[in-house]
Amino acid sequence: MISFYRHFIFLLAAMLTPLVVGAETITVDGAYARASSKLAKSAAAFMEIKNMSSTEDRLLGARSDFAKRVELHTHIKSEDGVMKMRRVDGGLLLAGNGNLMLQRGGDHIMFMGLTQPISDGEIIQLMLIFENAGSFEIEIPIHLKEMAASGSRSLTHYTFSYAQKFDKTQKYAYSLRLTLEKLLVKSVLFVCLGNICRSPTAEGIFRSKIKTKGFKIRHDSAGLTNWHEGHPPYEPMKNTCEQHGYNISDLRARIIKKEDYRDFDWILAMDDQNIDELKNIYPSDPENKIRKITSFIDGSLNRINVPDPYYTGDYEASLNLIEQAVEAFLNQIFE
Repeated sequence: MISFYRHFIFLLAAMLTPLVVGAETITVDGAYARASSKLAKSAAAFMEIKNMSSTEDRLLGARSDFAKRVELHTHIKSEDGVMKMRRVDGGLLLAGNGNLMLQRGGDHIMFMGLTQPISDGEIIQLMLIFENAGSFEIEIPIHLKEMAASGSRSLTHYTFSYAQKFDKTQKYAYSLRLTLEKLLVKSVLFVCLGNICRSPTAEGIFRSKIKTKGFKIRHDSAGLTNWHEGHPPYEPMKNTCEQHGYNISDLRARIIKKEDYRDFDWILAMDDQNIDELKNIYPSDPENKIRKITSFIDGSLNRINVPDPYYTGDYEASLNLIEQAVEAFLNQIFE
């Protein structure tokens, strides 16, 4: 169902997006991935990316169902002269009219925590995320054997026009805009102050509803403070959830981490204060991931906060509002 709508929306986006005269392009050549064995837990991808625009861009990251985490990595020489691999934060620069070589012993894309056994020659999907050009999906083969330099690159070639990406400056219908921006969502993080009432409730409701709908989406919840770190949900909140058929007893509080922005497609907060705190943690939100959970509800409710029942004592009211918000989120993003 999601696959059908993805193709439909991409076609619709192409029809709605204004034409750009002399549209600039990004090209990707010779992309392939390398793993050491069929049972490897990690792999790396290599390719040549060319920027046909005179304006510099930046490869911010990548996503794939092939691994739990996909990161940009490079090699640096330590003080003792040994080359060591390091994660790249902030992306890799793609100069205007320049190219970016992702290659062995240099910059590359790292797959960590592979989600399936590997077959030599298998094709995987990889989404490349650029600061200006947007996000583009490519298919790359996996090689298990060591390859000679002349044969180390596949024959794949991709050309992406800036005009093909979703234009965020246009005033699309609100629900269509959300669908275009986040149709490929694979992970959601719910956030509140202490992670013992509202955000675990949101996660519990969310995982129940996606199970019913047949969606496979990674989910978690976190708090903005460490007041209750490691603790289970607050007993009155847990009991209220159980009365509505949601079991959250297995969840444990944790504090939000800097890398959560990289690891999740959506970060949904419970109130305006949460949003302000998140902006302090993540001063820049280039992918528009951070939203108040009630903003997905139609009508006047989309501007209100989810009250913290730890202080109000009204667990039923908070649960009912979260339930509406989660359902609205799923309806706008996935249906």
